Amino acid sequence: MNHLDVALMARSFTSGRGVRSSLVRHRRLVPKPIAIVLWQLGGEPFSAAAIGWGNEHASLQTAVAGEPRNRGLAFGALLEFAKWFNPRFEECAADRETLTRGDYSFTVSRTAPQILVANSATVELLGKLGRRLAYLPTDGPNAVDPIIVRLGRHLRFLWDHHASPGQQMIVAMTDLMNAHWVTAQSGPERQSLPALEAFIAPPAGVSGFDAAAGAETLPAGPAPDGDDEQRLIPLVEEFNAKRKGSSDPATVGPFLDPIRRHYQPLLRRTWDLLWRCRERELMLPEADSVGRRWDSDRQSYTWHMDWLARNGLRKTRQSPRQAATSLRNTEEAGRLLEAEEACDDPLRMAGYVLANKAVRGTVSHVDPDHKEPGPKRMVLRPLVTLRSPDPCLIPVGRELWWTEQPTGREFVVEEIGDAPNGGSDIVLKLMTSTAAASLPTVGRNVCFSVHSTKPEWLGKLPSEDPWTHKASSLPPLPQPIEESATEDPANG
Repeated sequence: MNHLDVALMARSFTSGRGVRSSLVRHRRLVPKPIAIVLWQLGGEPFSAAAIGWGNEHASLQTAVAGEPRNRGLAFGALLEFAKWFNPRFEECAADRETLTRGDYSFTVSRTAPQILVANSATVELLGKLGRRLAYLPTDGPNAVDPIIVRLGRHLRFLWDHHASPGQQMIVAMTDLMNAHWVTAQSGPERQSLPALEAFIAPPAGVSGFDAAAGAETLPAGPAPDGDDEQRLIPLVEEFNAKRKGSSDPATVGPFLDPIRRHYQPLLRRTWDLLWRCRERELMLPEADSVGRRWDSDRQSYTWHMDWLARNGLRKTRQSPRQAATSLRNTEEAGRLLEAEEACDDPLRMAGYVLANKAVRGTVSHVDPDHKEPGPKRMVLRPLVTLRSPDPCLIPVGRELWWTEQPTGREFVVEEIGDAPNGGSDIVLKLMTSTAAASLPTVGRNVCFSVHSTKPEWLGKLPSEDPWTHKASSLPPLPQPIEESATEDPANG
């Protein structure tokens, strides 16, 4: 948390409502996302008791398992969802464009699907469902419908992709709103979508504190509230007694109505809240760098669909080399995300100015012909003098980048002096002679920061894994979920 976040949180506390922490929207919101709402039965980690889905606010569809601890009933509800989800998730892969990079040409989908959920806990549950479904057999005595397995592989991909900072294919609304708002709430309180939304937009005449206190008693899933769970228990017991161990859809269908009526208002409440929050976030203009990250999402989606077409499977455990590469890619994606958001958003950059990681001001002098001794001859090193209204505590020698050209070459802080009427005069030296034409002009308001959006070379791993990554005996693989799970005989 930087100085700006503290100031905005203090303002939120004083005003009793949320305060914007950005001037632009740093995530893409597609016109027709695939919205999903999930509810669990108690702490059952690998099943969904109720599912709501659709790609418009007015098109909510639902399915309930009745007894999600029963394999057949759980998969029956997921099959209904998979028949709708799979075609819509995959349809983007058919429309492609050809891109060329150097001598290499490849095709990529023109767009990608976007999954919209209420919170990070729903993302976790989707990942667990993918882990359970992706590796099930499609033939033999315990065969499942291939549609279910295909759903699991899509969810598994989304879960893996979710770890990449700045990705936009699966968006948790709590993460999106916390990226754009500051509230005087604790971390766990900001993970409750009803409480977060109530603090940001409380009813007229009501403090955000009071509105959030009332809203946080209404969970958005997937974990149920204790009172809701108590009301559900006798319904599930009655359902199990009536079905007498059967999981046949024709037999159990008539007995699902009481459970369906229990979940319908819970699904609808979260569904309406999810779309209402989305409409609010759409009011902000999209940041410039969103397109670059969306291109990366499109490529990942295309690779997933091509890999799936070849019947490829994702490993449940990475090799040391894969783990090192994934970690480095994640770190680089996080660095680029932080830099792009700061360069796109003056309000986000203000935090770095306060932390002495950026300087803003007006260009007072430009010397494009300045030269200094190089290794063999005099070299051109243009100078830019910036007059800042703020004291500059950035050390001499620090590399900075002009926020309007964050992919360009670095400037080095050459000299810092006191301005006549307060503030500072900062002399910046451009460390190349080939970009003098792109220097800022005198009188222009500019900002220089530590952020560069130029991709860094990630290096090359050695051909042999180091001895620290070679285990003499690998630990046993985890037991398959379906084989380790046991069902209550009373539940079939």
